[in-house]
Amino acid sequence: MTISPFLEYEIQLLSAYSSNQDVFDGCKHLVSDNIFLSHLTKSGFNVIKKLHSEGITPEPKIIFAELIKGGIPQTQAAACASWSGKYPSGQ
Repeated sequence: MTISPFLEYEIQLLSAYSSNQDVFDGCKHLVSDNIFLSHLTKSGFNVIKKLHSEGITPEPKIIFAELIKGGIPQTQAAACASWSGKYPSGQ
């Protein structure tokens, strides 16, 4: 499956946000779910944002569970959860 460059950027952003609280805190006033083109990445962003606000580290298994609770099909939730660990956080 080929991923579009726009989706690739969205995945990179989700990965950075999920793996690094400082990145999320530093950029949260600049980013909203309106910038995401995919319903799945938009849902992933909202889950990551929710988890950070609750002080929970957004690990892939937690993201997966939250997406399932939100009505995302399992295969899509698994894909989104796997994206959260796709790119290094720079740490």
